[in-house]
Amino acid sequence: MPSDLFNRLRAAREKDGARFWTKPWDLNLFVLRGNVVGTWDDVVLVATVDDCQREVLLRCAATADAWSGEWLNPTAKGGCIYTLNGTYPRGLELGIFKGRVALRQVAPFRYVRWPDRHRIPTVPELEALGSAAGFTDTVGTHVHNRISDKTPLNPATDDSEGCTVTLYQHEHAALIRLSQQQRERHGTGILTPTFAERAALGV
Repeated sequence: MPSDLFNRLRAAREKDGARFWTKPWDLNLFVLRGNVVGTWDDVVLVATVDDCQREVLLRCAATADAWSGEWLNPTAKGGCIYTLNGTYPRGLELGIFKGRVALRQVAPFRYVRWPDRHRIPTVPELEALGSAAGFTDTVGTHVHNRISDKTPLNPATDDSEGCTVTLYQHEHAALIRLSQQQRERHGTGILTPTFAERAALGV
């Protein structure tokens, strides 16, 4: 019987009209957010099953948003970019980013830009803004590791301008190993990410 968490993850996918993969080593990727942007309170979660149909869960500490300085002094003219919650079919593929193995964006995501440079927004504010000002594009929103293995309280300069960045190198390495295993088993390094709120899924 699937665990409560697997059932919640499956329901989140199906709510977005997407498939929850059930074959061994066929990965379901989730980016689960806390309510504060620019901090390491998010989680990258991979759910799959092994050859004996036992559940396999990988949890990686992460930030799904830009570092704090990017919100107040954004690189992009229109404001700091934010990936809105939702499921993005075939959105990521195992590849290389800045010489490091990562999950690269290969299909459009839905975004919003934060225009206020005087303060950092909350996740609910950004999601609310997205209903009126959201847009769809492919802008290079990858899942990659940090430049260094330091672990400060907040993401550092250049850690992220809006990508999902894993905090610990060993957790990122495990994510990449699972992605490579999927490619070896199923012939594809493509993954479908679901962005959602941690609290809503009880993670």
